[in-house]
Amino acid sequence: MRQWGIGLASYAAMNKGSFPPNTDAVDMSWIGQAMIDFSGEYLGQKLDGFTDPNVAREGQDHVMYCPTQEWHRYYREHSGWSPGNPELVGYFYFPYRAIPPENPFNGADYTPAGLSWVLKKKFYANDAPHAPILSDMIQQGGGSWGGPVPYSSHIEKNGNIPAGSNFMFEDGHVEWKNFDEIQIGGWVGGNATWYKIPIDP
Repeated sequence: MRQWGIGLASYAAMNKGSFPPNTDAVDMSWIGQAMIDFSGEYLGQKLDGFTDPNVAREGQDHVMYCPTQEWHRYYREHSGWSPGNPELVGYFYFPYRAIPPENPFNGADYTPAGLSWVLKKKFYANDAPHAPILSDMIQQGGGSWGGPVPYSSHIEKNGNIPAGSNFMFEDGHVEWKNFDEIQIGGWVGGNATWYKIPIDP
């Protein structure tokens, strides 16, 4: 996350305070072409469309994944999204998205957290400047936690409830939030994405 913070701040310094556009993103964890390019130029590791899930599995460091994230690394062999085959990452990255009709491929409902979390385009603008811009992934699918590989980056080893998430804010600092501080931030079909936290007005 620290590397993300440095990269996003560097990008903003070169682009009048803007976040990288992610208007061709799909749902919560599929990023579009501009973000793919950002990962290579500003984070030093570009997602390259590899289809072998073992390349991305635990033990293979990649800045686009939380080190403990397993589910999306395993699932990353999936392809076929359109347009541009968005890439799957292991975090929830919020800013500079687009919703239907501008992006008809984005099926997420962001209203539980508020559209200002995901539509804001610039750092420190008036639209939710205190909202986080990146978090670990906690996702509940089909009414239950887990699956063949855990959905969440941080699941309690002896339980079935995620322990919590790290959240990164616009100034680059990261805070840990226990699960009881986190609410549903968006819906993707039947999947609940947990990222809403109390923020200053």
